Amino acid sequence: MTVPDWSALPRDVLTFFAKRITSLKDYIAFRAVCRAWRLAATMDCFPTTRQVPWLVLFRVLHDPEPSWRFHSLTKNKVHKPLLPFQPHLDRHICSSLGWMMGRGENADQHHLYLWHPLTHAQVQLPNHNFNFDTAKFALSSSPSWTSDYAIMVIFNEYSNSEPSYLRRAPCNVAFLKPGALMWTNIKLSQPAEDLAYYKGQFYVVDCEGKLMVLDIEDPDHDVIKMKEIVSVDYGSLKKVLDGKYPSHSYRQEDDQYYIVESERALFLVQRNNVWKRSYWFQPYHEIVEFHVFEVNTSNKTLARLNSLGDKTLFFGSGPSLSVKVSGDTGCKVDCIYFNMGCVTGIFDMKKEGFETLKHEGVHPFIPLPWLQQSF
Repeated sequence: MTVPDWSALPRDVLTFFAKRITSLKDYIAFRAVCRAWRLAATMDCFPTTRQVPWLVLFRVLHDPEPSWRFHSLTKNKVHKPLLPFQPHLDRHICSSLGWMMGRGENADQHHLYLWHPLTHAQVQLPNHNFNFDTAKFALSSSPSWTSDYAIMVIFNEYSNSEPSYLRRAPCNVAFLKPGALMWTNIKLSQPAEDLAYYKGQFYVVDCEGKLMVLDIEDPDHDVIKMKEIVSVDYGSLKKVLDGKYPSHSYRQEDDQYYIVESERALFLVQRNNVWKRSYWFQPYHEIVEFHVFEVNTSNKTLARLNSLGDKTLFFGSGPSLSVKVSGDTGCKVDCIYFNMGCVTGIFDMKKEGFETLKHEGVHPFIPLPWLQQSF
């Protein structure tokens, strides 16, 4: 029997098949067959922007060695990547456009870099004293495509010796211009909670629901600040929630805010935490709701959304993601997937109800990031 020469297939045929692959892992395997297949399956053939992300598992229970694994909702299975090293949890943050940020080990601990967990590519960055367990970062574009990209990071300034339950939320913002040798620090009046890159600009939301945009007044002299756009109307939401949960306590300081770019739209999302307790010695029980607003950056207004349509949102320790969901993606439409440390759940926008997202055990009390399938 003659073995077919798969490398001799016409390039347009190979490209036809490459464009129909929906898993980044399968796409990388496709490119690894031979040189002809790799040349046909260029990176721009893969639809990176709307892939269902993977949930990053830092440590699987009953595993004798710490390891990183990726939980795929689409295939309902866990991938264990072949990494050149096993990254330490306290020296890496995740994830923007499929890239992660980390710090070197031992003698290289001051070496700050971006790295891609699937392609193993690395890009060295100017050093900065980030605390990785709470930081988030966003890229303006992928380093795989261009060197003309900017980075924004939100982080805090506590000492590593401080107990975790006393640590403050991230408060500072750092910005790195394309080709810059130093980070520009931007001090905020309130702790920052999430960030996103949308239509050529970086946006940040703080703990009071105030949305700000990066304003570069003088690029030559690094005059950079955050300019407020709009904020959530706490008073109106308090009336709604106090009416819905009259016996519980709703406080603005218990809220969490997210921002996410979603197909030519910018969403500001508020997670409400309403508390109750049965007896003084019993722990509080949390009831969570999500309120989604579409931001009009032109007239600086918010429009409340009762449905996400065919989209699903993903919130975790990294930047928030939005995905257009079809029937074969393996995740639910018009829902919010979220991780709050020891709880990973799904909020149904239509039913306004919750269910637990089951996956292999991970290191307890650590918020998990979602890894976008992208080059």
